[in-house]
Amino acid sequence: MNAVFPHLPSDFYTSTNALLRIRQAAYARQVSPDAVLAVILCRIAASLPPGIVLPNGGTLDFVTALVGSPGTGKSKAMKAATDLLPDVGTRHDGVPIGSGEGIATAYVGKVDDTGTNPLLNASALFYVDEGEQLLTVGRRDGSTTFATIRSCWSGQAFGSMNASTDRRRLVRAGTYRFALAVGFQPTFAAELLTGQDAGDPQRYLFAGVTHPDIPSVPPPFPDPLRLPLTASGVSFVVDVDADIAAGIARRRAEVATGRTVLDIYDTHRDLMTLKIAALLSFLDGDGDVTPTSWNLANAVVDNGRRVRTHLVSVSQSVDNDRFLQGVERKLQEESMREERRESRIRLSAAGSMIRRTKRNGRPVTRSTLTTAVSGKHRNVIDIDDVIDFACEVGTPDGRLKREGDYFAFVPAA
Repeated sequence: MNAVFPHLPSDFYTSTNALLRIRQAAYARQVSPDAVLAVILCRIAASLPPGIVLPNGGTLDFVTALVGSPGTGKSKAMKAATDLLPDVGTRHDGVPIGSGEGIATAYVGKVDDTGTNPLLNASALFYVDEGEQLLTVGRRDGSTTFATIRSCWSGQAFGSMNASTDRRRLVRAGTYRFALAVGFQPTFAAELLTGQDAGDPQRYLFAGVTHPDIPSVPPPFPDPLRLPLTASGVSFVVDVDADIAAGIARRRAEVATGRTVLDIYDTHRDLMTLKIAALLSFLDGDGDVTPTSWNLANAVVDNGRRVRTHLVSVSQSVDNDRFLQGVERKLQEESMREERRESRIRLSAAGSMIRRTKRNGRPVTRSTLTTAVSGKHRNVIDIDDVIDFACEVGTPDGRLKREGDYFAFVPAA
């Protein structure tokens, strides 16, 4: 089995001066330029304040997985990216990742006199040299690590909201920037794919750390890249080319109406591509998503998809029967577990909303319905989906009815 992972073509790196320097930095350290690029994207994301967002509430939080056997250069690629883009404007640069609650401590402090967690740091860039550690932590009973990573990639609120006051850490949406780079051996990266129903691999940009063009005589390391780091507090919506935005809207409508069914691994493709296009644009400009940056981003996403497919075949070649049986079993177990868990949480959350509205005695706002849901459930469900469920299905007690911006209780017939 060929140990070289799929890689971006040479002409990709001749598209801009910044990409040329990324390739030179990678070759200088004898690592894959694709891996260095993936970490550079994380570093660009970490440099941007949380107020810079994509249209329709999308964020620039970013996660990547570097895939390769031991000794092929995962850590070296991370170091090369750090040396090439050294200043990302956060003191939490390359910090280790732990539990979901531990991630929150990188951003906020203990509850203060106002009853809230003060924001101590708006940006954090996490590095995990060995993905097996992340998988081990994520497998523990009650672990919120993977759920937290999913929430962070989407820019949602996260943290431990039901803990004691001393331990409570709640990081509000729109107040933070999250970036994560993880190094995976191929078989462990393949294990990550078992989280597909929960949306884990769809959020990772996969990049191989081997490359056929790495020179035996390394070139000199280039001068560092310097980003025009945006001052904290600055906020704006990234501009997206009108034709690109129209194409995204058209594809979204196709899926929403059921006319198109996406491959499970491509459910976040457009958002992933938008993130990468904007991050690439910040290397040379103001982050606008242009046809040029969109085409470059599509090339990166396509290559990530090929790497993801390839790592499955690598794992199969190592131990085909064990891998297939193990992954199939885990996929089935994870799928059934997630379906049962989501169903229980949705029913419980809808019941809480309905009971709160009934006790209130008059129509309530969406905010009131949100606070009726326990904190541990807010991290793993879509509030609007639960509200729809409470309106359309309800519980034995009754259901909710929309009245403009309010929701009223309707008893069961």
